[in-house]
Amino acid sequence: MRAKPIYMDDTHFAERCMFRASFPKMKTAILEGEIFREGKNKFRAVLPVKDKLMFVIFYDEGEYLEPRTVGITSRKNKRWG
Repeated sequence: MRAKPIYMDDTHFAERCMFRASFPKMKTAILEGEIFREGKNKFRAVLPVKDKLMFVIFYDEGEYLEPRTVGITSRKNKRWG
């Protein structure tokens, strides 16, 4: 799954990526972070960044990955950290 291209077509994602994290960091989270399945084709990639966690929610659309949202949260969430 990690070898698939990343296709960004969502305005919400683009805005959050600009203000919360950079595209290279988001790509690193998908390529190197821990991936959790959240639905049939929905996934969450989580990557530790300093004292926080970066998460990217994305869909596996078959030939490509489509990120939907990105964010940074504290490490207090025991489920992903």
